[in-house]
Amino acid sequence: MDDDGENPPEEIPALIAELAKGYDLVYGISSNAIHGAFRAIGSNCVQFFYHLVFHVSNNVTSFRIISRSLVDTILTYDKSYVFVDGLLAWNVRRIGAVSVTHQKSRRKRSGYSLRKLVTSA
Repeated sequence: MDDDGENPPEEIPALIAELAKGYDLVYGISSNAIHGAFRAIGSNCVQFFYHLVFHVSNNVTSFRIISRSLVDTILTYDKSYVFVDGLLAWNVRRIGAVSVTHQKSRRKRSGYSLRKLVTSA
């Protein structure tokens, strides 16, 4: 969960309920997310890469919940650079998604510059 308030904490029970259905990873997916042009292009590139490399149909978001067993598995990873969603996808196939609301960010500007967005993907 990001700290910008776009995903309200009131949506967490929906993630927990979906996880309880037997998933190891559940993404909160919003159909009404609004971002600037650069952010949208970057997000689409990350989604394309994720689907192509990991053969996973779900979209990735920072609003997610993971099972304890998946946490234990990824804690054994000891490399210096981590693409979290890739690491998660390598270690699980039971991935779910739940529709969540998306609110306008409380921040006036993103904490990520274009450079940070490109290098983090």
